[in-house]
Amino acid sequence: MSLKKKSKGNTMKCKYCGEEIANDSLFCENCGGKVMADENNPKPKVRWMLIALVVLLTGLTVVGLLVHGQKEKKRAELKDKYVHAMQRFDFNVNYILVDKEGREGAPNWVIGALKALQHMEKIKNDPLCNGQVADTTFDNRYDLFISRIKQARDNIYQKNKKDLDNGVHNLYYDEIRKRLYLMESILEQIQGESVTNVQIITPEKVE
Repeated sequence: MSLKKKSKGNTMKCKYCGEEIANDSLFCENCGGKVMADENNPKPKVRWMLIALVVLLTGLTVVGLLVHGQKEKKRAELKDKYVHAMQRFDFNVNYILVDKEGREGAPNWVIGALKALQHMEKIKNDPLCNGQVADTTFDNRYDLFISRIKQARDNIYQKNKKDLDNGVHNLYYDEIRKRLYLMESILEQIQGESVTNVQIITPEKVE
């Protein structure tokens, strides 16, 4: 019976007697010593490579799941913040026309609604929140905000037109002018349907 498989043309030395034998020999033809499997069989190396590959793929999968989980957590947090901003907007915008003191266009309500709307827009445009919030919830409130401050501005001017046109100045009319200036500046700064870059301007005095 042959002691070796078909030779591939490569040789090595037997570790027992030093005789040249075929690289793929199972036994030394000179001394009969058994050739160790890891000396001429590459299969163990292949197994270790496969194991390493499996470990690597498993590690990448775990990392991917962790990253995905963090993104989902962040999306959930953004959605919660969006809802809170929407609630703040709804509260403030309701008082723009008439607040508890009967003032139209009071700066605290106008600015409060604007800041809430800006926060909503920022979250809506966040790549992580893409498609997670309905655009209509922002668009409807944007339209409502513009409508309310225009209406408040027009109501204030119509009620005080005569004295404003005649340049009457006192504490009451100075405050009226500041409210009108704030609302006009917001309307002038709004570009398209975005409020992100609108700056709040509240001058000390308006002539």
